[in-house]
Amino acid sequence: MVSPEFNVWTDHFGFGNPTYAPGATLNVTFGRFFVGGGGVAMIGEYGGFGFQGKNKWILRYKLNVGYRAGHFKLPLAGIPIDDGVAGLLTISYGF
Repeated sequence: MVSPEFNVWTDHFGFGNPTYAPGATLNVTFGRFFVGGGGVAMIGEYGGFGFQGKNKWILRYKLNVGYRAGHFKLPLAGIPIDDGVAGLLTISYGF
């Protein structure tokens, strides 16, 4: 299962300086469960995390596991960042 994605987030629950992260994951399914990984391009004023300055970007890898129910997926993912790991829990819809 190949899943294109587009994420937007901000630091410290604020609404300024968003980071945009388009990417794709390749998952292997085992019944309704899946596991996989891929990459995201973190683009923003802070280049994802840890890069001060404007219009910085960096490519990061992403690992995820999850559950699929029909067109809906519930993945739990981790993206390594400069000072740790960003955890993501999302609900997604596929066609």
